[in-house]
Amino acid sequence: MSSLRPLMLPITLALLGVTTFGDAAYAQDDRDAREERRVLKANDVDEAAGLSEEYRRLARQKRQEEMEFARQLLSGDTIQGESRAELMLRLADLYFEEGRDIYLTEMAAYQTEVDRCYNDKACDPTALKANNTESRKWQDKSIKLYKQILSSYSTFARADEATFYLASALKDTGQPKEALDQFTHLVKTYPESQYVPDAYVQIGEHYFDENNAYKALLAYQKATAYRDSKMYGFALYKLAWCYYNVGEYRKAIDTMKSVVKYSTAAQQAGGTGKSNLQLQEEAFRDLVRFFADAGEMDEAYEYFKSLGKTDLIRDMLKRLASTYFEQGKFEDCIQTYRRLIAEDPNAPGAPDYQNEIIQAYRKIGKKEDTLAEIDKLRRTYGKTSAWARANATNQDAINEAMRFIEKNLRSVALDYHAEAKKLGTGANARKTYDLAYSAYSTYVEEFPAGEHAYEMRYAFGELLYTLKKFDEAYVQYMEVVKIDAKGQHSMFCAESAIFAAKEMVKVEEKEGKVQKADAKNKTAILTMTDWEQKQLVALDQYAKLYPQSDKTIGVIYQGRLPVLQQEHVQGGLRALPYRHRDEPQVQRRDDGRKPHLGLLEPHRGLVHPQRGRQGLLRPAQPRRHRV
Repeated sequence: MSSLRPLMLPITLALLGVTTFGDAAYAQDDRDAREERRVLKANDVDEAAGLSEEYRRLARQKRQEEMEFARQLLSGDTIQGESRAELMLRLADLYFEEGRDIYLTEMAAYQTEVDRCYNDKACDPTALKANNTESRKWQDKSIKLYKQILSSYSTFARADEATFYLASALKDTGQPKEALDQFTHLVKTYPESQYVPDAYVQIGEHYFDENNAYKALLAYQKATAYRDSKMYGFALYKLAWCYYNVGEYRKAIDTMKSVVKYSTAAQQAGGTGKSNLQLQEEAFRDLVRFFADAGEMDEAYEYFKSLGKTDLIRDMLKRLASTYFEQGKFEDCIQTYRRLIAEDPNAPGAPDYQNEIIQAYRKIGKKEDTLAEIDKLRRTYGKTSAWARANATNQDAINEAMRFIEKNLRSVALDYHAEAKKLGTGANARKTYDLAYSAYSTYVEEFPAGEHAYEMRYAFGELLYTLKKFDEAYVQYMEVVKIDAKGQHSMFCAESAIFAAKEMVKVEEKEGKVQKADAKNKTAILTMTDWEQKQLVALDQYAKLYPQSDKTIGVIYQGRLPVLQQEHVQGGLRALPYRHRDEPQVQRRDDGRKPHLGLLEPHRGLVHPQRGRQGLLRPAQPRRHRV
């Protein structure tokens, strides 16, 4: 008689992470989550699982007939003794099978409801509960009958079987302690029973779920003594996991290799059961973890290669690299990821490996190497790279590569900028500023209008102003305003652009490019320099975009907009009868938040080329160009 256990639906088999004993799993940082492995449970290799709906329908019909017939026979006193116990056992089994079938239907309905809930933003999937009331009624009936058999027929020849299925029913109805007592009673009272191997497996499962590695290990060891048991392969598999969880990696590897050997032999002998194939597939994947955590890379390479499992070599290297990262062995991590890339440079996952190399260098604190690796990521896996052409049909991989490029450039630029500000002054601060400058420059080149362009250009402008690269700061400030004139930083950047241009005018003055009034030729028109014109553009932009600002009047007077509107102006912005001279000192705040444009008094700050400093500006007479 096959084991009767309820099938666990996919939702209950979700990736839970590996059951471990002792220290908690390593914390995750900003890297992609590492692959987690779920250890198989006994229910997962139940051959009775996955029956078709038609098969279940026919079985349900036949079962109903058998249950009715058995109940009729047991209603009278005709059948007594062992025969009655046999019939009761059969009816108990039928009850449990009925409960299991109903359970499958209930859980399918629950799964459907969960799927619907996930597609409804207003629904909370965690609040949903499966309704197993009907299936539990049948399971409780079976438990009652099993107990009645054991109490009324103590010498029953099949008492071991009744004990085993009572224990199984108790386990499946959420009574693990009572189930453990019955499994333990079975192995002690009926040591020759055919159910002893399965009972030891179930005892091991109980302790494994309770995180008691040593008791679980002892139970699985006893189960593997029965090589002819249908649970032998599974017992080996869980024994390997117990060795792994107590840190005996060598035994874990050798035992998991035995699982592969056993399942392969079973298939070659003509076995068609899905459990053997499933065990083999799981064993291969788990060996990746075991080899990696044991650091046995060369052995793993030869083992997987001998079995034609080259894809597992790659998985093993990935696991090993991830383990090195978590253990702080960043140099080893980098070398392993480089080996992965070398194995297949055009693999869709190659940008991911390069990204991990970048994260390792960041952990080490090697800023120059970090930027060099980001540049390699950009050149090797960008949209125009050979890798991108090789993966042209895999748009998801290309998009992911671009995401890695964007995210790394952005985070490094912002982080180095923040670090430089904390350092303040000195060689280290300047060096860090320069590295941030490099990252910002590449970012705005690669992603000039991306999702984060607004914030990045604002931050870049601030860094440039700090570095006194006023010409470049002007460009970034103006771009911020262009992207979104109503954005959080836009008014600030519009004002900062004025200051940046003003600083560049000072540079032009030192270079002798700014024309000065000629006292001997008072009719000459002075031509504005490039940065005088750009300052006027910035002033004009501010006045137009933010007319309600309390600084706009001062901006207008700085720009001499009343003069520009006069009909006598020749040559637009290139020929003006007035130029700004001897302005009051205007201070720009250093905290990167809000510069201050001191409002200019209407009667101060402007110099007429003919009359010098005077009162409120009035239109001047037309003048001629120098000859």
